[in-house]
Amino acid sequence: MEPEWGWIPDPDPLVWIRISESYRLYATEGNTARYAVRRCSECDS
Repeated sequence: MEPEWGWIPDPDPLVWIRISESYRLYATEGNTARYAVRRCSECDS
């Protein structure tokens, strides 16, 4: 069974500046079909 969530352990801090609809950030562990197009609001705090 594939995990529901995907994640990236220890991502480059600069990746969060570039993340967008045109620069999708794909998970490298867990469910690697998942990707993000924005950072979560809790993470920006």
